[in-house]
Order: sequence, then C-alpha cells, then structure tokens
Amino acid sequence: MSSEQLKAFITKERNAGTSDIQIFNKMLDTPAFKKGIEKGNSHGLSNRSIAEGIGLKLPERKAVDLEDTKRQGTLAEAKKEGKTKAWESVLLGSSDLGAGVLQGINYAADGLSGAINKATGTNLDTKSYDRFTKQRKDIEDFHNASREANDQGFDWARLGGQIASTAPMAALGRGYQGAKVLSAAGAKVASQNALVGAGIGGASFAKDADQRIANTALGAVGGAGGAAIGEKIGQGVVKVAQGVKNQSAKLSIERTNEILRSIDSKLDGALQQSGMRLSELSDEVANGLRTEAKKALLSGKVLNAEAVARKAALDQVGIKGTRAQVTGNAKQWQQEAELAKLQGAGDDLREKLVSDNTKLVDLLETEAQKTGGRSIDNYGVGRDSAESLMGQYKQNKQFVREAYAAAKNANGNDVLINGQGFSNDVFTALDDKALASFLPADIRNIVKQINDNPSYFTLRKGEELIKVLNGHYKTSMQMGEPTATTNALGVVRQALQTRQDEALQGLLSNGGNDAAQAYSFAREAYKANSSLKAQIPMLQDVLKQQSKGSVNYDDLYKKHILNGKIEELGQTFDVLKNTNPQAIADIQQEVIKDISAKAINSNGKFSPAGMKNALDALGDRKLNVIFSSDQVKRLKDIRQAADYSITQPPHSYVNNSNSGSALYNHFMSLLKLPGARVLLSSVKDIPDSMAVSKAMKPTIAGEAMPSQGNQDLIDRLTRAGLITGSNLPKQ
Repeated sequence: MSSEQLKAFITKERNAGTSDIQIFNKMLDTPAFKKGIEKGNSHGLSNRSIAEGIGLKLPERKAVDLEDTKRQGTLAEAKKEGKTKAWESVLLGSSDLGAGVLQGINYAADGLSGAINKATGTNLDTKSYDRFTKQRKDIEDFHNASREANDQGFDWARLGGQIASTAPMAALGRGYQGAKVLSAAGAKVASQNALVGAGIGGASFAKDADQRIANTALGAVGGAGGAAIGEKIGQGVVKVAQGVKNQSAKLSIERTNEILRSIDSKLDGALQQSGMRLSELSDEVANGLRTEAKKALLSGKVLNAEAVARKAALDQVGIKGTRAQVTGNAKQWQQEAELAKLQGAGDDLREKLVSDNTKLVDLLETEAQKTGGRSIDNYGVGRDSAESLMGQYKQNKQFVREAYAAAKNANGNDVLINGQGFSNDVFTALDDKALASFLPADIRNIVKQINDNPSYFTLRKGEELIKVLNGHYKTSMQMGEPTATTNALGVVRQALQTRQDEALQGLLSNGGNDAAQAYSFAREAYKANSSLKAQIPMLQDVLKQQSKGSVNYDDLYKKHILNGKIEELGQTFDVLKNTNPQAIADIQQEVIKDISAKAINSNGKFSPAGMKNALDALGDRKLNVIFSSDQVKRLKDIRQAADYSITQPPHSYVNNSNSGSALYNHFMSLLKLPGARVLLSSVKDIPDSMAVSKAMKPTIAGEAMPSQGNQDLIDRLTRAGLITGSNLPKQ
C-alpha cells in the first residue's frame, strides 16, 4: 500500500477520534499494513520504532502493581454491588466454625491421599484443602471489601452469627458461679474455659497457618477472660442463637418479597431492549412472563433478555415456543432442527413446527376477516373507492350550484361590477401571455360589449358569463388535457373573479345585501370542493380518465393506495371515512391480502422475510393511515413471531438437505425387526425423545452469574458444605 494511502488512513482515523495505539492495532488487523510491519520486524525494527517512523506515538509501558490493581478492582466492584446485607453477615459468621472443621477434614484427606499415592503409584486428589481455602477466602475477601468500600464499619451481625454457631461448644465452658477469679477454684474454671476457647479458635476458618495460630491463642485468652467478664451474657447465648435463627428466616422472606417486587421492573427492562414494554402486553402474556421470571429469579438465575422478548412475541400470537425459538440459541436450534426430522422421536416436535406455520397463515387470514371487508380483488377495491370519491365530489358540485342559484335570486343582484376595468384586465393579460388569438370569438364579443356598456354589467350578468365560460372550458379540453384555448378562457375567468371579489368586498364591508352574502357563501363552497379535488390525486385521475371514456380501476388501487403519497392517501381516507366506511374496510382487507401473498410462498410455507419486505415497502406512516394502531400492532406481532419461530439464527448450521436424518431414519426402520427396538431404543430412541421433551419446555432464565458480586451467598456457602444442620444452634 502506498505512503499516500497510509497517510490518508491515519488522517481519517485521527479525525474520527481514534488514538494512536488504536490506529496501530487496526493496521495490524489490515493485511496490507500488517505485511509491511512484519517486513520491518524481520529487519530488526520493533513495533514502537515502526509506529514512530510513521508519526504514531505509542504510550510508554509502565510497571503495574498487580496486587494494588487487583485490590482497587475488587473495591470498585464491591462499591458497585452496594452494602452487604445483615443476613449475609449472619450466614458468614454462622459458617466460620464449620469452615474450619471442613478445612481440617480436607487437610487430613489430602495427607492420606498423598501417602497412598506414594505407596501405590496412584494419582488421588491432594489439592482439596487448597481449593476449599481459596474458595472460602474469596468469599470473605469480597465481603470485607464490600464493607470497606461502603464504610460499614465493624460487622456486628457476623459476630452474632459466630456466637450462635459456637454456642454448643461454648456450653462446655463454665461460669465462676461465685468462685473468685484469683483462687484455686477460679484457676480451674479459667483453664477449662481456655481449652474450650482454644478449641473454638483453632477450629474456626483460617486463611493460612499464621491466622490459625492467632485464632487459637486469642480463643484461649478469650475463653479464660470472657467467663469472668460475660458470665451473665453467656447465660443468654441460647436466646441470641434463637434470635439469629428467627432473623435469618425473616431476612429470607424479605429477600423473596424483594425479588417478587422486582419482577416487573426486570421484565420491563428486558423487553425494552427489544423495543417492547410490559404494559403493552395482554394480561395473559404478562402474567405468564411473571410466573416464568419468578421461577428463574428464585432459582438464583438472571433473566435472559432476548428470551423474554422472544417469548413475549410468540405468546402474543398464541404460539408456544420451543427452547430454541424462545432463546434464539444457534446450537439448540440446530439440535431441534435435526430432532424434528427423526421418525418416531421427532414426530411431536415436527408436528409442532408444522402447526406453527399453519398458525401464522391463519393469523393473517383472521386479520383480513376482522377488517369486515368484502373485497374480491384490486379492481373492486379501486372501483368502490373511486365511485365513493366521485359521489362526494358530485354531491358537493350540486350543493355549489344550488348555492349560486340562491344567490342569483337574492335581492341586490343589480349591483354593478366595474365592466371597463374587467375588459381592460382581460385584453391586457391575453396580450401579455400571447393568448389573444386563442380566445373564442363569442367570448371576445361579450367582453367588448361589457366595455362599451358598463352600466349593464351587474352581479347577475357576471354569474351568467361564468356559466358560458364553463361550457367553453369543457369543450376546449383535448383528452382531458388543457389547450391554449383553455388557458385563454382561464384568463377571462380570473379577471372576472377579481372584479367580482372587488364588488362583493365593497358590499360586505358596508353591511352587504342578500345577494352579496349569498354569493360569498357559494364561492366558499366552490373553493372547498376545488380544494378537495386538488388534495386527492385519485379523484383527479378518475375525472381525467372519465373524460377519455374509460377508467382503469385496478391501476387506481395500485397507484394511489399501495404506492400513493402519505399525505394524499390521508386525504382520501378522510373522505372515505365520512362517505363510505365499507370502502375503508375493503382497502384494509385487500392490503392484508397483498401482504399475505408476499409472506406465504407457493408451497404454503410462511416467509418471515417476505412479510417483513411487504411491511417495509408500505412503511410505518402508510400503515398507520390505512390501519388503526391496534391493527398495525397485530401485523407487526405476527411478523415478529414469524421471525422468532422460523428464521434460523446465525451460525445454526442446520442441515437443510436432510441427508443425515434420512440415513438415520433408514437404520431406525430396522428397529421394526423382532427384538431390535427393545435392544436399541435405549441407545438412541429414548435419549432423542428426552431431548424433544426438553425442547418443548422453553425457559427465559439465563445462566447463574458466577461473579463475586452477584452470586447468591446462600447457594455458595451451601455448595461449599458450610451451612448444614450440624453447625446451627438447636436451642
């Protein structure tokens, strides 16, 4: 690659805000650049030298304090997780003694295993003590880090747990019962209590040998001195233990209720990632998700956001998804695809997938029926819509005629219009536009007569002239298109309207008369009808085609509905809603039929891509003009459910040739031989049936998160063998 290309690459990346080290890493990922860098390396140049040579400054390497980095990372994670809970501290404290005992058992077992390995040459596990100690240490370290990061101070709840768990051993200690501490009897009591304390301290969990020695020594001192200081407190150990037990139960209930309260917010958060909301789902679907979420969360697992959205979409249309359909897991999808091809074991799964296809086809058919449409084809829908528009247009024209007729018969029609001004306007405009020669002779004569006899040009005469102009206007058109004569007549009509407006405005400003008010009303009606025609191209097209002798109704549907502009289609629907609601229903039905034609292949198989393309071609704005918001939502629900139930996830690697299953089914046919099924079904048939059964039971649960911050403390301690009935107080 040339130096110019290299410079252009670096400049482009820097303009995009890419750092020098990121630019160099991108070059290493680009074959052309990488080849040059490797060539430089072969000549003894380091990557840093090469980078500096092309103007890139790589950051200096700095020594990293791994321990401090690890500690700061732990504190940051602990801070993010929030304060520790009282019940967590109680459980840690109550398990301290059991952890130490289990350490001892593992230590002894490792020693015995080592001796056996040495004597017999076996390879028995000798690392159980180290594994257990590390696991417990990680738990304690993160707990302590959480308290440190959140400034929680001394862990009194943990102390309470320790007191409760050591109560059975502490019962071996004695009170002084009146004996003086500094006496022979007191010395015996102190010695016994020191032994008990040392035993408890030594048996408690220790991160290493030094801590165990310290535990033992402090336990002995505490056992001897504690009796003298806290004999009365010791008498209340049983009550403390019972209180801790009750507190643990209470916290468990509170934790459960907290999980239940959080279900809706967790579900809504998962759904929002896919553009959905819990509130938009039906009660049945939402409650089903709540039940599944409760199972997942109470089992210590997080929600799989994608599975939640996919299950919601499938449930919305009444499809019970398989595990693969709900999770979208490529490996599971591949497995189910192969299982469905198997004779016998895969029958139920195959029938379920076939029924999904049928369900989707039926859903579209149902939506078409629910419109209430009675359409047969595009032609019928186009014809009915056009006739409705024409009917409204003609009705409006009749209303305008009647309004003008009333104006002509009203008092005040003898008001004069400026005839000479009108005549001058006409001939001046015709000359300016070079249309004078195209004006019909009789119209030219009328305009001249008005100029010569202005006293006869009244409001009534003006309306009579309009009628004459309209007659000429129709005959001047050729195949529905205006001619030069049409344009010349338009000049006369415009000049007349201007002078009429002038006269009417003068009358209305002075209180007016009956004729002036009637003409004003008729004119507004005329403008409204003209505006209707201007805003609806479908109506214009019908009028134009009628003037040519025939109307292509099939073309009207495709041109002005399927492919019409949004605003114009909206005007058309506004008129149809008021004049012929059935035409709206017919259009909706026909559009859904068009969508179905693209979504369902000739072999009857539903195509999610086909339906998506059909909806995308219409677009959201047009869909919302043609359909109600509920109808649009249902159509999109069907498309989404089709995608989730049929479309193979990337990397699912499904064998669509069926070669593997065909060979398998051939060999499985041999199971029909006497005795063969009994011998072989356990090898293949039964496991396949179990796999199918599992596939038919989807889940929205994700994996349990194994990180220190969010793994359930109770589960971890239980799996470690630390919380058992043996180390909890029974009092």
